[in-house]
Amino acid sequence: EWAAFDLYMQLRPEQPPDDRILIVGVQESEIRYFGKWPISDAQLAQLIRLIRDQKPKAIGLDLYRDVPVEEGLNELNEVFKTTPNLFGIEKSIDDRYSPRISAPPVLDKLQQVTANDAIVDPDGKLRRAFLYPMPTGNEGLPSLGLALALVYLKDKGINPQTSAGGLLQLGSKVFVPFETNDGGYIRTDAGGYQILVNYRGSAMKFRNVSVADVLKNRIPDNLMRDRIVLIGAQTPSLNDFFYTPYSSNFSASPIQMSGVEFQA
Repeated sequence: EWAAFDLYMQLRPEQPPDDRILIVGVQESEIRYFGKWPISDAQLAQLIRLIRDQKPKAIGLDLYRDVPVEEGLNELNEVFKTTPNLFGIEKSIDDRYSPRISAPPVLDKLQQVTANDAIVDPDGKLRRAFLYPMPTGNEGLPSLGLALALVYLKDKGINPQTSAGGLLQLGSKVFVPFETNDGGYIRTDAGGYQILVNYRGSAMKFRNVSVADVLKNRIPDNLMRDRIVLIGAQTPSLNDFFYTPYSSNFSASPIQMSGVEFQA
């Protein structure tokens, strides 16, 4: 049944690129350029400032930053404090892949923290996503994608509501949560508030620029204005790649999707 689901996903007409979203990607060329990874707190602070100066609607930092990295911690914390539309991440749930990872302490105090937990099916593919992972004691923690979408939609006059059944509603759309025996699933852990992912297609569906492009001012001045900007890894060496329904093919190298694109 999962294979049939994947096939139907692949047969759907692919959607055009989403112009509302832009990804600032950490690519292999960046690692060679800096000679290391992760970049220092000072370099990350500079990157966020340059993005902020373009006046995006929201910024999602899809990089863990729970401990200081080299010089520049005070500078980075100051950027965090003065960027109210910036959201950091934490890994909120312990699982077999990795333990919980804390958010940047300053963003945690400012309540600008989201979750980037991924739900990997037993065959290794991402078909579901959290709107709210609902870890014990922090049930109101949203996913990164949801938090960024809510900021963007608020300026459009669309605010989250609770439907008659107690479900998340945005405008006329109600997000029906995944249940334990939905579709091809049997006795599946449906914890938190999950939905099936409505992928836009197999190939990259969002405009990309590299971290170096931003730091070296090689992008147009208004490229990010009024858009959602996500910062994240796009190189396999950083191990933030996943299999999706589009990976179900007979090629020797199944398609994988970066974690930041999945959040997008």
